[in-house]
Amino acid sequence: MATSLNADFTVHAAPATVLGVIAALEDYPKWSDTHKKFTIVSRDGNGRPTQALVEVSVAGRLDEQVLSYSWTENSVRTTLVKSSGGTLKSQESSYVVAPSGSGSRVTYEITAEPAIPAPGFLVKKALKKVVDNATTNLARYIERCAPSAPA
Repeated sequence: MATSLNADFTVHAAPATVLGVIAALEDYPKWSDTHKKFTIVSRDGNGRPTQALVEVSVAGRLDEQVLSYSWTENSVRTTLVKSSGGTLKSQESSYVVAPSGSGSRVTYEITAEPAIPAPGFLVKKALKKVVDNATTNLARYIERCAPSAPA
């Protein structure tokens, strides 16, 4: 059974800057302890990743995943194509970024279904860690590293 979580945060950076940081997959291990390594397989005409091989640690298990990325002007959707570690049956996530005051409001959503049936509270606990990485850790990284002048 699939489980979904979402979270919003604001950050003092322009939407284009936020999306640029999100597109810099190779930097994820700097701010996300879930992500261990990214290898970009393909990019679109704007240089943004469209497919990547990712090593992640989920619930204490190492998993190699193939992820696809679909970009719009203000969002990115990530879809699990393959999971070699057997941890996930399916996963989709997205970031939607909008201007907000002197920065950006970011909405992150994730839906995941484990490959093996697991109690809902365990799935939510694992997803909560993913959401914390995808929001709190990302916001801190952007505030620390990215230019803060809004466009």
